[in-house]
Amino acid sequence: MDGIEKIIGSSFLGFDKTGKTQVFKYTDNEPAEYWLLYFSAKWCKYCKKVAPKLVDFYQNAPGAIEVLFVSADQNQEEYDAYTKGMPWLRIDYKDQARIKRLASIFHVDGIPEIVVLNRQGRPVHLKAVDKLLKDSKGIDFPWTT
Repeated sequence: MDGIEKIIGSSFLGFDKTGKTQVFKYTDNEPAEYWLLYFSAKWCKYCKKVAPKLVDFYQNAPGAIEVLFVSADQNQEEYDAYTKGMPWLRIDYKDQARIKRLASIFHVDGIPEIVVLNRQGRPVHLKAVDKLLKDSKGIDFPWTT
């Protein structure tokens, strides 16, 4: 088990090529060089400004990256509506223990927030939203602190 897998877990939700929700295992894909933990929620107005920039970054990122959505939604319906069509992986809303553990580990006290981790699970940047907004093409990525 890689260092990052010990922190973020080994099972995620995502969409298959037909748009249906599917369970993905950490080992299903080539290991990403960097993981971006995206703490956000449907009710967050500022998150709506960040999400399109993150999509742009995700689709054009230099190197192997993966984004993992960590929900702060207030219920399953908000989560389902917000995650519909997200191009990246997400933690199941029902896994509140893992969501709360990640928020605690990385001292996330507000949203939106992006935490950048390397493959070993070491933090590269703990508060990367501003970096993303200034560099959505990833020219200066991995945005070290």
